Amino acid sequence: MQIACNSLWDDRALQLKIYVLILSLLVIPLLSLSAQQRHLILLVKDKRDSTGIANATVILAGTAGNKLREGITGKDGVCLLDVTGAAKIHCEAADYVVYTSALSSYTNDTLVCWLNKKMVQLKSVDIVDKQVVSDAGKFVYKVRQDQFSKGQSGTELLAKLPGVIVVGEQVKLNGQTGVLILIDGKGEHRTSSQQQAILASLNADHLDKVEIMAMPSAKYDAGVNAVINVVTKKERGNSNVRASYSQPFYMTAKDAGFGYASGTGAANLNFKIRAVNCVWILSADNTLNTTQSAGWFETDKGFRYDDIRKSNLANFRISQDLNLDYAVNSRSGMGLNVNMRYVPSGMTHTIERYNFQKDSVTEVDNTNVREQRTIQSTLNYKYLLDTAKKSTLYISATWSVNPDDNRNTLLLQSAADAGSVSRNIISSNTDMLSASAIFSDVIKSRYLSTEFGIKSNHLRNNSDQQYDSSTWTNFHYNERISSAFFTARWKLGKWLMSTELRGELLRSDTRYKQTESEDQCIRRDYWKMYPNLLVQYNVKDALDLSLGYTKRVRRPFMGDMNPARRTTNAFMTQGGNIDFIPSYVDRIEGELMYKSSIVTLRYERLNNRRVFVPTADPFVYKATNMTRFETLGMSLSQALRLSKYFTSNITVDYSYSQYLQSGPFNGSTNVFEVSLDNEWTIGKKTRILISAYYNARMYLEYSMYNPLLVTSCSIKRILLKNKLFLQVSVSDPVGLEKVKSVSRFPGQAEAIDALTNNRRFSLQLLYSFPFGQKFKLQSYRTKNEGEIRTY
Repeated sequence: MQIACNSLWDDRALQLKIYVLILSLLVIPLLSLSAQQRHLILLVKDKRDSTGIANATVILAGTAGNKLREGITGKDGVCLLDVTGAAKIHCEAADYVVYTSALSSYTNDTLVCWLNKKMVQLKSVDIVDKQVVSDAGKFVYKVRQDQFSKGQSGTELLAKLPGVIVVGEQVKLNGQTGVLILIDGKGEHRTSSQQQAILASLNADHLDKVEIMAMPSAKYDAGVNAVINVVTKKERGNSNVRASYSQPFYMTAKDAGFGYASGTGAANLNFKIRAVNCVWILSADNTLNTTQSAGWFETDKGFRYDDIRKSNLANFRISQDLNLDYAVNSRSGMGLNVNMRYVPSGMTHTIERYNFQKDSVTEVDNTNVREQRTIQSTLNYKYLLDTAKKSTLYISATWSVNPDDNRNTLLLQSAADAGSVSRNIISSNTDMLSASAIFSDVIKSRYLSTEFGIKSNHLRNNSDQQYDSSTWTNFHYNERISSAFFTARWKLGKWLMSTELRGELLRSDTRYKQTESEDQCIRRDYWKMYPNLLVQYNVKDALDLSLGYTKRVRRPFMGDMNPARRTTNAFMTQGGNIDFIPSYVDRIEGELMYKSSIVTLRYERLNNRRVFVPTADPFVYKATNMTRFETLGMSLSQALRLSKYFTSNITVDYSYSQYLQSGPFNGSTNVFEVSLDNEWTIGKKTRILISAYYNARMYLEYSMYNPLLVTSCSIKRILLKNKLFLQVSVSDPVGLEKVKSVSRFPGQAEAIDALTNNRRFSLQLLYSFPFGQKFKLQSYRTKNEGEIRTY
């Protein structure tokens, strides 16, 4: 019995071993084959706006060019293929240029194929699409590329945007100041001049499109009136260096201006260090200028003087902007941006000559020296939460510090008081820490797109002042803003609706102390809701209508709140008001876009308005909260392409404002502005640029400004194809740019008339060259601002 059982057990063990051997022979080759297979997620996108291309054909070929496999992209432009043995990939789509690329074992699990739109040849004019399109509550300006693009800077592009007026470094959109300029969604905590300095080093061929938002998304600070977001191309390869020379040119009949030569040098380097993509912008400029003006001042008590001022300005500035970008894997990426700006010497030297009654004359040497430093670093991280819905998490943190030292010295030159000195020294330091987390398209469907997030911002300012060695002041301001926002956009046929809500909790502590006086302390807590509503209707392909409402806030600047006296001339000082409160704005805006014409109507209502007015001392001005204020405005933008040689962009803005309560000031104000930007291509290598800005006679609360005309003419020449460009410019060639104003306050009046024009000659050379290897940058903001696209 025992022997029979053992024999049976041996037979079953032998059978089990045979089964295991057969199974191993069948499974091991399959596992080996599976291990050799390699799948790849292909994303086929439009290179202009990064949208997925549906129904694109994807073909995989072997080393000999033989066709291995074929696939079709889905509605999001996604296709999954087995790339085992494939050496090349071909992508084809209607109206797009064929894309071909080599594959290797080092290719990531996800590959993006960027397709270019085909050009349509029509009477020798290259047309890709409408240059400006209305898109989910914003206008998208598509940057045209031609033989001059490498020689055109990003700042030149601003004046071509619909609704945008640029005067000097001030940028206005539909008559609104306080425009936030972003580059690839970054730069929320930088000044407009800092962003324009970076744009000056970016060529137009680096730019893809510009998003223009007159009613910004709830993701932005409620104090932002409008947003211009410049979106660069992700592919980088070329770098450039830029050098320029400029000087005043006969601002007066007796001075040619050769003693005020200025120079600028800048470099934009794009390169790659291992897996880190680097964009490094360096610039240095030394600016010299001179101005002359005349004026008068009088009071109702019979005091009067006439003055003549001649100012010499000298400013040296160096800056750098370093952007590091690293793709962690196919779903996440991170980036670091470090911006540094140093102004070691910014000096204004003014000789002021005052003629009093009874032939009394006083001459004052007024010198103002300023030193500024700015260091700002931003860390960005993105993570793709859902590949199907493209849900993404964006995390950002920014830290900056800005010390600012200002020294003003008044030296009396008259015989009686020769050598007497008045000094005003202000040392200020501002630091800021900000963090945000934004979730994009976590809730998404065919008709709905959402975005929500939280932000925190902490701002501190400390200013010490020493005035005439006898008075010292200290101003301290501490501000914390905590906010959350939610955005939902629906698209139903030709209708698009957007509802947004932002909540902000602001807590601020303000303290001011002067010499031995008691401290002035004010603490404020604000909790405010800022809604955005938008309805847009596409009547037909060439006609779009929209109507929106937004609530914004205009917070006071440090100079509005700091009571410390700042010297304006030998007799006048200006200070802030510690009791200054913010202004809240309700704005309704309607837009009509027909082909290349855009008409905007707006209505605004403010609960108060800030104006600097004299105090009981006629020589001391303080910031004051005025009464309620409402504005009606209209903007018109028209882009003209008269031929393949001539294009023109015209922007007209008019606004009429009035106070709802009467007072000792003008009850109404008006502003009428016209901006004109023309390009005339007179050859394959030469282009003429003519721009003009006109501001009609303007009436404000207490002041009247004479009409102002600002003009410039430039000639751009290609010296070496796609590499070397020369630009020669003359601003104010006719010599009419002179600011003249008269201000009448209760009990006193003053006037200022410019004696010099603003004619200036400049020469610029730009050289573009390949540097390192081509690469693609990550994007740390939603490229479409939550836009819903039709599938």
